[in-house]
Amino acid sequence: MFKNRASKKAGLPPGTMVYVGKEQAGEATVSMIQYSEQEAEEVSVDVRNLQIAVPENKDRVTWIQVTGVHDLALVENLGRIFELHPLVMEDIVHTMQRLKVEDYGDYIFAAMRAMHPYDEQICLILGPGYVISFQENPSPLFDSIKERIMKGKGRIRRLGAGYLCYALMDIVVDSHYHVMESINERLEALQESALEDYYGETIHGIHALKGEVFRLRKSVWPLREMIGRIQRSDSGLVSREVSVFFRDVLDHAAQLADTVENFREMLASIQDTQLSSLSNKMNDVMRVLTVISTIFIPMTFLAGIYGMNFKYMPELEWKAAYPVFWIIVIIMGLGMVWWFKKKKWL
Repeated sequence: MFKNRASKKAGLPPGTMVYVGKEQAGEATVSMIQYSEQEAEEVSVDVRNLQIAVPENKDRVTWIQVTGVHDLALVENLGRIFELHPLVMEDIVHTMQRLKVEDYGDYIFAAMRAMHPYDEQICLILGPGYVISFQENPSPLFDSIKERIMKGKGRIRRLGAGYLCYALMDIVVDSHYHVMESINERLEALQESALEDYYGETIHGIHALKGEVFRLRKSVWPLREMIGRIQRSDSGLVSREVSVFFRDVLDHAAQLADTVENFREMLASIQDTQLSSLSNKMNDVMRVLTVISTIFIPMTFLAGIYGMNFKYMPELEWKAAYPVFWIIVIIMGLGMVWWFKKKKWL
């Protein structure tokens, strides 16, 4: 599905909007919240007849939340209203976009990836007095932010659009922790089974987990550079007071990156342990088979001699030849078992 859609972009000029992502059955929605330090209100928005304008009152913050970037007409209308660069609109509808931050002077564009409750691309546009967020799926990801704004909790209504952008990015970064906890639990289970799993089931678990860790690494690794660029931006969209909070998100991103690297090392260690365990088990099996073969070699030698069809073999005429043969064979077998145990080969 994705490959077929991605191939449609081949040969098209830069800035051409082509939706690349999962099929979306529902309609796109737009919600808008406008707030100041004293009050907040949620404004209904008609998707087909956008009555939105670039905010002129910088004392009020406008947050436009778009759900469903498969609606190209909606994204194009917003781009026209806020004078977004064509490359920005192209990146918004390309949901497999590389994580990035671009400073266009009048606004800052950020493409991130949320991991919980859905694995989806989140795009944020921070401008003077406004923030536009783009999500692929309807989800409760930003519900806590909306509740804080409407109830006036904390400092979110006092510190402007820059702080709102920080709060949204903080939620996106924190969404990785749920996946981290799940992977950590599975790694602990793999560590316990690595020494006891002699049939290679742990190997399959390791390979499955490697794919998830690799996908997580792609989402986490660029975060430090992205947040650092916003923090160091000289566009004036992030005040010095808000810049301190971006430093906190930067610390979270660095912690996530370190944790992902630890996961990779743990996976490599578990794989080495599993392979060593399988190798040791194979050595045990080979040692037992070798000992059994060694015990039966002299017995087979004697049986081969007396199984020959020569006419003149004096032992064949003895009445006690058969029991004597078995006594010799049993003594040889027990003697070799005793010797192997003395050498601690058994």
